[in-house]
Amino acid sequence: MSVFLLYLNTAQKVDTVEHGMVRGLATANPATCETRALARDYLAIEAGDEIIGCNGDGIRWQATIDEVIDATLQDEEGEVGDPVRILKGSLTARGGRSVAAACKRMKDNGIELPEIINSRGSGFKQGALAKRLTDEQAEELASGLS
Repeated sequence: MSVFLLYLNTAQKVDTVEHGMVRGLATANPATCETRALARDYLAIEAGDEIIGCNGDGIRWQATIDEVIDATLQDEEGEVGDPVRILKGSLTARGGRSVAAACKRMKDNGIELPEIINSRGSGFKQGALAKRLTDEQAEELASGLS
């Protein structure tokens, strides 16, 4: 089992050719993930892994991945679109702690910041999506969740 930090910058509900409307914790285009270094780890997430979901300013939740669905997007007119990788899972904790506060604690404790967080520890780098965390990083980021 691995723990990943995930930047929630995508829709959680999408229409697919194969499954109709699917609601997940996160969605991303796998082709885009392959070409972006700060998104590539999204492709390594699998059932049984844990993710810590953050938006631009805060750590929102932690979840266990139950299922990963690879599908094809479909728009309202039925046009087939890009591939999509959907993460479905169960929330295990909720949070509200700021990313900056968690990063300050990490720096104070001598723990290296995850690669997708900017060097100031104030937010996410442009194009960031997912990063596998070390045990120490995961512990610090999850410490503000309940």
